[in-house]
Amino acid sequence: MAKPPHTITLEGQHFTRDMRPRDYIDVIYEYLRARIDLYYELFDNHEWSLFFIVFSETDWILHKVPQLLEGRGLNIAWPILSSIKSFIGHVSSRCDLTLMVSDHGFEHKRVRVNVNAFLASKGLIRHGYMLGRGNIPVISAQERSKIPLLITKLLRVIQGRAIFYMLRKGFLGRPLPLTTFVDTKRSIAFMGDSGSWGVYVRRKEYVNYVLRTLRTMPGVSRVIRAKHIYTGPYVDRGPQLITIPRRGVELTNGLHGDVIVPISQGGHEIHGVLAAIGDYEIKYKGSYATVFDVTPTLLRYLGLPLPEICEGRPILEEQNPTYVDHGRLKYLLLFRRARIRERLRTIRYKPQTPVDSSLY
Repeated sequence: MAKPPHTITLEGQHFTRDMRPRDYIDVIYEYLRARIDLYYELFDNHEWSLFFIVFSETDWILHKVPQLLEGRGLNIAWPILSSIKSFIGHVSSRCDLTLMVSDHGFEHKRVRVNVNAFLASKGLIRHGYMLGRGNIPVISAQERSKIPLLITKLLRVIQGRAIFYMLRKGFLGRPLPLTTFVDTKRSIAFMGDSGSWGVYVRRKEYVNYVLRTLRTMPGVSRVIRAKHIYTGPYVDRGPQLITIPRRGVELTNGLHGDVIVPISQGGHEIHGVLAAIGDYEIKYKGSYATVFDVTPTLLRYLGLPLPEICEGRPILEEQNPTYVDHGRLKYLLLFRRARIRERLRTIRYKPQTPVDSSLY
């Protein structure tokens, strides 16, 4: 999902996410108007079989104005919502099939839980220290790994006492700007990126213990092993545990401050939206759908084979009466071949640099 732009420049003026909600929504609307005119141009004046558009404006305004989720303040967001609605109505009137998909849902977040702060309170995180704004380590994990164990322990004691003194007394009469960070080499468990809800466990023998500990954390609905959610050859490189928050709770990788912090903002939720519009009876297959089902649904509708590795499934009955099962296809291999052919064509027809005859 695209994040809101930190700064938008329109007609020489700068607008940021720190501005008032009404002003922020106004500039997002101007941003949308400039883009949606291009969408109409591409849709109406070009031949296509698959037309794909991403609207991030709804995500941006829900982050900024969570009251919209409760039906309040809709008047200030209506220009954006009505513009998108009009575009969807325009394309669906001319398309055989229109799918509307969100990669996540939204809800009003009222509590933030800093997962790393909780893990640190349980002794599962070890801190490192940085000077300044976090770019000058006192002793980095890489350097520490090259030092013999006995000397490492001695340096750790000296470093700890020196940091305590500098925090209390400062240096040359001025407190030093020290920042703590998660030392991933020495920590047992820690949360990486907040958006993934994933917790890394450095050693396999601690996975069960960390799982039980996380289940006691405030604001957590479930803790699931990543291998029960993700598949593929790279699962082992990701987090071992996935924490699912309760309604209205935002989980972050915050290390400093309280474990529980009251907030009021819009945030992501795991249940998204998938809707289909077509000029025929649509029969839904299954009890639920996922974003993985979008690609096989579109390919089946276009009469194309599914990828050799495909996690989803077509979700509409009788999508294409003329459909013939073409089996599975290695699309990635085809894309690579096409890219190589394009590169060779570029090299073959690259204009030659004229030779200056005066040099001879």
